[in-house]
This record gives sequence, C-alpha cells and structure tokens, in this order.
Amino acid sequence: YIRWAHALRLLREPRLTPNALLIATIFFTFFKWPVGRFPWLGDAAKPLDKAISEHWRQACDQRFHFSSPTLFIPDIRALAAAPEGTVAHIAKLAVAAQPALSINVASTIMQPIRALAAGATKSGAT
Repeated sequence: YIRWAHALRLLREPRLTPNALLIATIFFTFFKWPVGRFPWLGDAAKPLDKAISEHWRQACDQRFHFSSPTLFIPDIRALAAAPEGTVAHIAKLAVAAQPALSINVASTIMQPIRALAAGATKSGAT
C-alpha cells in the first residue's frame, strides 16, 4: 500500500510532468485490485478521475513533453475536460497519452488498460 500512498501523494503536487502523470494514471487504472478487501476504495473513482483529469488539462499546456503535440493533445484535452468518475475514464486517458510520451510501457501492462478503455466505450461500463 506504500505505492498507493506515493501515487496519491503525486496527485497532490501542484504540477506534474506528463511522464510522471502517465505513470500515476496507469497505476490508478489498476486501482480495483484491493477493492475486495477495502470496498470503500470503489467510492474513490469519482474524485480520483476528477483529480487526474485536472492534472491532464494542466499537462496539455506543457506541449514540449509530447512527441507530436498537435496530434495528441486535442484528444487528451477533450477526455480531460469531461471526467466520468470511473476507472474506465482513467484508462481512456492513459491510452490517449501513452503514445504521445517518451515512456515505453510494456504491452502486457497496456493491453488490459486498452481493454478496460474499449469496454467502457462499447458498453458504458466502469
């Protein structure tokens, strides 16, 4: 749970670099893991999505961090402007931002995140 505390601390920073924010965003797409033992964590999705979305809105102003800002920033900004309060929305942000940044994320990590984001798009699920 130390990783949880560290990731939450990151979100309290006034301004994160997009690379650090991507790592935190990816981490929180897996936040359902401990919900079985701590059901109250399920209630955390709405404020968590709101905080992450706000950070992505700010990160979009740091254009120099993105590989092709004109290509990627409009999609990220659009997603960040309308938080849904779900883990699936957090996954959508991670999927939109990952190819735009210089962090190589293993496909074994991104595959379930993409599935979560795509599942939400198809069915409206969390």
